[in-house]
Amino acid sequence: MQYLVPQRTESCFLDGRQPRLRHLDHRTGGSSRLPRALHLHANCAEISFVYAGGGVHAIGDERYYSRPGDVLLYNAGVPHDERSVGDDGLCCYTLGITALRLRGLPENAVLSARHEPLLHAGAAADRLHTLCGYLHDELLRGRTLTADLCRHFMMTLLFDTLELIRVQATPRVHGEEDLAIRIKRYIDARYRDNLTLTEVSEALGVSAYHLGRIFKERTGYSPVQYIIQRRMGEAQTLLTSTEASVISIAEGVGYENANYFNLLFKKHIGVTPGQYRKITREVQ
Repeated sequence: MQYLVPQRTESCFLDGRQPRLRHLDHRTGGSSRLPRALHLHANCAEISFVYAGGGVHAIGDERYYSRPGDVLLYNAGVPHDERSVGDDGLCCYTLGITALRLRGLPENAVLSARHEPLLHAGAAADRLHTLCGYLHDELLRGRTLTADLCRHFMMTLLFDTLELIRVQATPRVHGEEDLAIRIKRYIDARYRDNLTLTEVSEALGVSAYHLGRIFKERTGYSPVQYIIQRRMGEAQTLLTSTEASVISIAEGVGYENANYFNLLFKKHIGVTPGQYRKITREVQ
């Protein structure tokens, strides 16, 4: 039997320009138990598919709990972290997509900020897992046609994800912008500086006690803990994506003393910066 291919008259991409695959991360084995501290991507969106284990994820101002078959969506510029829960770790594939211009959305956004960023793939889970595996294997092979094949796999995953969003997307409940969001935005813009709780409270016009209590209730972190997590997350990104020295990275995220940075990194991530770079590159 012959099937006719529908002819779409209008692309879902602005000006018909297709996005590009920037990176693929695969958390498995030892790396699946290492926490990924707070970080953001200025110029790409991410789609993460959990295929085993589970975790807790801070995305923007909320926390979400994942299980196998879940899809997590991260728009560019949204701080997020992830930590495994249980003995199975958090095994997932994460696609970084850049030059994404979907109609009706900001650049490098995969869904509206009005919708919850956690979906469940349901019957589509096996298909998503298979596509992620094809993409991963092709990147390992590194053939002449790898770039073209990976782009096609990425586009298929993206379209499947957009269909999940269309069917499942749940509106978030929004009230007026609250104090916790104002605190987070202030810290996000200055976390590399020598911020103090007093400085933040004076800048926002509230007492340090009230600020600390409200922020901890909303995010799960004290302001000081949040600053540390943002610094550790940026350091993780630099360790995996650049050849910069540990000393240079320590200075870049706000620590003049590299030894102190090493101690903090091991305390919060579980391994030293050098060990983290080695483990993640072995996996990649």
